[in-house]
Amino acid sequence: MRLRFFIRYFIYVLLTLFLYHTAFFLKYFELKQINPRLWKDILHICIRFDLASASYFLMPVLLFIYLPVRERFKNYFKFLFILFYFWLIFFIIYLFIDLIYYEFSLRHLSFEILNAKGDIKPLLKIGLTKYRFETFFLIIYVLLLSYSYFKVFKQKFLKSKFNSPLLNIFSFFILCFILIIFSRGGFQMKPIKLSDAFVFENPSFGHLCLNGFYTTIKTIYEVKIKKNKNRYENFKCDVRDLTKFREFFYAHKEIYYSDEFPLLRRFDYNSKEFRKLNIVIFVMESWTGKFIKSLGHEVNATPFFDSLTRKGLLLKNFFANGQRSIEGISAI
Repeated sequence: MRLRFFIRYFIYVLLTLFLYHTAFFLKYFELKQINPRLWKDILHICIRFDLASASYFLMPVLLFIYLPVRERFKNYFKFLFILFYFWLIFFIIYLFIDLIYYEFSLRHLSFEILNAKGDIKPLLKIGLTKYRFETFFLIIYVLLLSYSYFKVFKQKFLKSKFNSPLLNIFSFFILCFILIIFSRGGFQMKPIKLSDAFVFENPSFGHLCLNGFYTTIKTIYEVKIKKNKNRYENFKCDVRDLTKFREFFYAHKEIYYSDEFPLLRRFDYNSKEFRKLNIVIFVMESWTGKFIKSLGHEVNATPFFDSLTRKGLLLKNFFANGQRSIEGISAI
């Protein structure tokens, strides 16, 4: 029963991802944009990322369904069937939100979900009013899937014969191995990452291969887990290290500013040796205007920048030269 349930559930997840990519293509692409050879490459990358996404999504399902609970306790498995039903509905709705979100940001959902607690109600209102056509098909799919889910599991699984404990243990380890391989994207040395989807001349095809669930899992890991390991807490320099550092990096006539900031240095030119230096441009990421008081806002989160605006030239009217960081960098 457990193995059959898991396989059937896996099929539902893959079917949802297939319909998501189909809707994504119909909404944002035209058939003439992709030739047969390109289709082959896109399908190959899509399958790799979909299997990885399904593996991440199914790992808690596998653990709960294979807990050492005797199969004669039907109430436990009935509870799991209902719990996994809502888990699947969440997956469908999340992909639907990602499908709509791409229209505004030209990228998939990532860690925005962690900061969207107060925006859920207005987003739902927008989705139900502006995107009625898409919402209608979402409801149809949820209803069809719900009918199939409860009918199949009630008739074929709750009344099925019990498997032996040895078969359950064996199938659990086999499925664990398969999910690990799928989550890595194959048997290569390093697991697949987001950049592996962008191998096409047109970067939008990379977005076609990805999905919001996968990008969210990956970015949350990178931003909230991997960067909080305090990798630089124990980094200290002694006097000998600083001396070697200055000998290696400092140019002629450069002197250090302080031991606390070894990269910060200044020139020691006299009036006759003074020469004009190059212009240095600072490109700042996520420099939101609503937190800058010199732009007329109440929040004073950038006092040093505000002090610079009084000494230099502050331009308040401009046009965005891109919708993503990489586009802005190339434009600059």
